[in-house]
Amino acid sequence: MAVTLTKRRFTVDEYHRMAEVGILTDEDRVELIDGEIVEMTPIGARHA
Repeated sequence: MAVTLTKRRFTVDEYHRMAEVGILTDEDRVELIDGEIVEMTPIGARHA
């Protein structure tokens, strides 16, 4: 049985609203790229 997944793209306003209501927090290392919320890579020793 195949399952069809549907992607949903987010707007900048929706992304900011998720932060306002607590869905996204300061601890979440994510960014909005082309409508997709993408997890950022950890900070490496060279950037710390």
